[in-house]
Amino acid sequence: MKRFEFDLYDELERVSFFLNTYSNDTTYVGAISFDEEENEDFYGDISVNLPHGTITNEREIYADVNNSQVIINAMLKAGLLEETNESCQSGFVIYPKVKLTDKFYEYVVEVLDEDKE
Repeated sequence: MKRFEFDLYDELERVSFFLNTYSNDTTYVGAISFDEEENEDFYGDISVNLPHGTITNEREIYADVNNSQVIINAMLKAGLLEETNESCQSGFVIYPKVKLTDKFYEYVVEVLDEDKE
């Protein structure tokens, strides 16, 4: 399985992604990190669930820039995500809507069937 590599505060981080579905049928994206021995650990959420948003298909997500800004910037730069110039606000944070590209799916390790709240 391919690993997406990016610089995290001068350390090389290696991740793969997994997909799930929020209870409102929008796409959840999470990341799993891997060390040199291929041991895995949960990295974090890439998407955020905003039920009042305007997600129109399974390739659109709201990027969790509140908690995962570094990896999201790396994903945009590498072409795994594509900007849509749309966003949705929740509290004090404005979450950009992004599109998952074909290149993104090269790094997906698992698709889960259970709903994530």
